[in-house]
Amino acid sequence: MIKKIIILVVSILILILLLTADCLAITTKSGNSVNISKDEIIEGDLFIGAGSIIVDGIVTGDLLFGGNTIIINGEVKGDIIGGGNSFILNGIAGDDVRVWCASVTINGKINKSLTAMGNNIALTGNAIIGRDALIGGGTITINGKIFGEAKIGAEAIEISGEINSAILKAKEITLHSSSLIHGNLKYRARKFEKKEGVIIEGKIEKLPYKKKRSKWLSWKFYTFKLLFMIGAIIVGILLIKLFPGFSKITVEQIRHYWKSLGIGFVILICLPIASVLIAITVIGIPLSLILLLFYFLFLYIGKILVSLVIGEEILRKKAEFSIWALILGIGIFTVLYNIPYIGWIIKLITIIIGLGALSVAVFKNIKQPV
Repeated sequence: MIKKIIILVVSILILILLLTADCLAITTKSGNSVNISKDEIIEGDLFIGAGSIIVDGIVTGDLLFGGNTIIINGEVKGDIIGGGNSFILNGIAGDDVRVWCASVTINGKINKSLTAMGNNIALTGNAIIGRDALIGGGTITINGKIFGEAKIGAEAIEISGEINSAILKAKEITLHSSSLIHGNLKYRARKFEKKEGVIIEGKIEKLPYKKKRSKWLSWKFYTFKLLFMIGAIIVGILLIKLFPGFSKITVEQIRHYWKSLGIGFVILICLPIASVLIAITVIGIPLSLILLLFYFLFLYIGKILVSLVIGEEILRKKAEFSIWALILGIGIFTVLYNIPYIGWIIKLITIIIGLGALSVAVFKNIKQPV
C-alpha cells in the first residue's frame, strides 16, 4: 500500500513537471553527443542532457544543460544555466550565464551577469561581461572586461583585464601590469602583488585576513561524517530490502549516466518552480508541500543508489545487491564530496544523476508495478 502511494504521488509530481515544461515550450535533446548546427534555430527554451554538447546555431530562449563538455559557438538569447565538467563560451549570451563546472572558459560576450563556480575559471582577452560577475573556485584568471562589479573568491586570482570595481578574496592575488580597475578595490589575501603599470582609479582597501582552522583537524568533522555514513548505509539497506524491484530498475537507469543526468537536471530546476505554481492556487498548498517532501527525499536517496552503483563497478558485482558495494561506494563519495573546490561539483552531479534515475524508475513502475 505504501509503495503504491509513493508511486502515485511521485507520478503526479512528474506529470505536473511535464505539463509545466510543455507550457513553457521547452525543447529537449539528449544522447551521447548533441550538435546544434550553424543554420539551426531553436525557438523558445532548450534543454540538453548529453556527454558532448556543441551549439553553433541560435537559441531564442534559455539554454539549460547537463553534460561533460559544453561548447557554445553560436548565440543564446536568454539565460545559460547548467553544470558539467567543461564549459566554453565562444559565442554570445543575451542574458545571464550561471554555470557550475570543473573548468569554465569565457571567450565570448555575456550581455548581462556571470555566475561561475569551478576549479579553473578563465576569462580570456576576448571575454566581455556586460554587468556583474560572481566567481568562485580554485584558480581564477581575468584577462577580459567586466563592466560591473567583480566579486571573486578563490585559491589564486590573476588579473590582467579591465574591471569596473572589485572585491577579491584569495590566498594569492596578482594584478599584472595591464590591469585596469575603474572603481574601488577591496581585497583579502595572504599574498598580494600589484605589478608596475597597474591602474586603480578608486580607493584600495585591505580587508583583515583571518586564518580559519582547517576542518580536517577537527574531531567533530570526522564524527559527523561517520554518523552520516552510517545513516546513509542504513537507509540504503532498508531501500534495497523493502523495495528490491524499484531499486533494481533505478540502479539500471543510473548506469545510463548521461540520460539520467539530463532528466535529473530538468527536474532539479523545474520541479520547485512547478511546486510554487501549485501553491499559488492556495488549495494546492498541501500537494505542493508533499511534492517538495518527495523532491528532497529523492535528492537524498539518489546519492545513495549512485554510491551503490559505483561500489558495484569497483567490486565487479552486478548480479545482485551487495552490502559491501554500498558501504564502499558511500565511503568513496564521502571523501570525494569533501575535496576542496571540486567536491561540491561531484556532489551536484551525483544528486542530479540519482534524481533522474529515480524519476525514470517511477514511470517504469507505473507500467509494470513491482
